[in-house]
Amino acid sequence: MRLRHRALILAFLALTWGINLNGFGGKQYDPPPLPDDMPFPDDPPDLFTDPFDPINDLPDPFDIPFPPEDPMDNLPDAIAMPFPPDLDDPLDEPSLLPDPFDEIPDVPDLPLPSLPESLLEPQAASSSPTFQLPDPMPYPMRLPFHPAYSGVSAPKTVRTCNAATANTLVIAEPRRNTVAFMATCPYSALQRVSVGNYPVSVRVTPDGQFAWAANVDSASISIVSIASKTVVGTIALPQFNGYPAEPNGVVFTPDGATAYVTNHDANPGSVIYAIDVASRSVLKTIPTDGYPASAAITPDGSTLWVANRADSTITIIDTLTNTVVTKVSADVPTGIAFNPTGTRAYVAEAELGNTIGYLRVFDVSSLATIARIQVGGLPHVVKVTPSGHYVFVTNVASNSISEINAITNTLIRTIPVPGQHPLGIAFVR
Repeated sequence: MRLRHRALILAFLALTWGINLNGFGGKQYDPPPLPDDMPFPDDPPDLFTDPFDPINDLPDPFDIPFPPEDPMDNLPDAIAMPFPPDLDDPLDEPSLLPDPFDEIPDVPDLPLPSLPESLLEPQAASSSPTFQLPDPMPYPMRLPFHPAYSGVSAPKTVRTCNAATANTLVIAEPRRNTVAFMATCPYSALQRVSVGNYPVSVRVTPDGQFAWAANVDSASISIVSIASKTVVGTIALPQFNGYPAEPNGVVFTPDGATAYVTNHDANPGSVIYAIDVASRSVLKTIPTDGYPASAAITPDGSTLWVANRADSTITIIDTLTNTVVTKVSADVPTGIAFNPTGTRAYVAEAELGNTIGYLRVFDVSSLATIARIQVGGLPHVVKVTPSGHYVFVTNVASNSISEINAITNTLIRTIPVPGQHPLGIAFVR
């Protein structure tokens, strides 16, 4: 043992020093030989008896140092040493789980090694559940994309007529003093119904049973039955400031209980007629600014927005109390519409007359302007798709229709309609 050897060396040196000391003044003699296993009183205990002795197990100044150990063994763990990259373990077995990237072609496309047959063979029954290799997922190819995404021209899509989802268009014909019914599957004129003088707009009730036509020159509303294609009622509108009413737009609350009719006049200012649908009687005349061109109700039915093009304002009315809540500014507003969630209002502005128009986007809750998008001249009607992703604006002076991306509030394209002066737009399933 190393400790025993140290003790023997120390004892031997002590005896040697004693002899040398005695040599300066005393008798010199050789000590008798000692047995190898003879214990000494100061001999430290055996390592297996006491593995650590703080007194006697001290560094020996005369001990020849041992060769240093591996210096890497004494480095702190926090020091990161650059080790060579791990090599594939030849004992690792291939996984039975499919790799989702296996089916994607490599560049270059090299064949991948197949799994060992031993791994694909049924294994012996065990207590743990076995895993069955699933069929590989095919590479996603031949996904259908619209030709516009790739820039490749394609023939026009052929419309398939489905009578189960067909619509019937109801169109006001002011020069004929009629309301026309047109089928969309297939396209065909069904019938014309005579109404009042110069009907400029028509709106179907939420229940789909009646169509209300606004007759400007008759100061009246004609109610037409959708089923029988006949006029079943007429509502005479009262005068405003001594002048006959000029009904222009009709809008219903979502529940169909109340109808609002704009009086397209300024004597000065104008009014909105609130009409009870069930009794077909005027409930109230609500004051607004001059020439209210159109009106729209938020999807929840709580407020009515009226675009007053003469005074460049929008009147916001509480439909519960039929009172004016506030007004906001807009440059010569005409058409107005909301997105399906009622968070955005879109107002057509004919700021520069017949040359340039804009679509102003409002945040409904804060009434702040979010965006202002340039469209064609004299924008008139605004229509939002049922998904809320797109907004269409008819430009009367430019003979075009502007398509707007409602997500980015940018112009997508301009659709020309030469010589048409579009005043309305509708979506057909």
